[in-house]
Amino acid sequence: MMDSVENAWQLFNEGKITYTELQEALKKILESEGIVQLRGFWQDLQDLLSKFINEKISYRSRMQYEGKEDKYFKRCDEVEAKIVSGSENLVGFWLAYPLKNPTSEEIENARKMNSSDVAKFFVLLGNSLKQLILADLETDPKTLALYEYYLLLLNEIRTRLDLAELPQQDGFLDLVSNKSTYKAIQQQVEQARETGSLCVHCGSQNVRSHGDKWLCLDCKRKFRKH
Repeated sequence: MMDSVENAWQLFNEGKITYTELQEALKKILESEGIVQLRGFWQDLQDLLSKFINEKISYRSRMQYEGKEDKYFKRCDEVEAKIVSGSENLVGFWLAYPLKNPTSEEIENARKMNSSDVAKFFVLLGNSLKQLILADLETDPKTLALYEYYLLLLNEIRTRLDLAELPQQDGFLDLVSNKSTYKAIQQQVEQARETGSLCVHCGSQNVRSHGDKWLCLDCKRKFRKH
């Protein structure tokens, strides 16, 4: 029985429940303690991230974190950060997702959401909108519905002092008005991934093949091929 955070983690570490089931158990436990939880679309966003984490951290690799929850959380955060930053193409996901305009419950949930979730979802939706725009879907009803959720988070960012370092301008409008420029940059990046002609991080041409990735000899960072 999962009646405490500790018990839920123990079952997870023993391999008796999946990461998704762990998240669901933690959600119910926190709700019982009066802590505001994500609802509707926002919960679906978190579930999407949890799904990616569960896929990218295998059960075997998970075992090495037994009794070391802080290290496991750090690893999850690393995987999540890559997804949020736009490394995963989510165009197909959004086209299949039953997107509609935000409900009153989702609007209220955004107002009560903790700032770390606001920041995370804002970056995720911003990168998702960028992918949709570059796919020439900026006028698609689902893109416009997703934009409404983005605006909810933008409003929160503009009114929360602890999020003042995040962009305050409407990134969607900027992307639409400068789409040709962003498309040219995207093509340049894809060419760099194909040929290793330059580093996608710093622009250096001092790049060498390194297995299934390219390695920049100047900034020492790697980036995927193809």
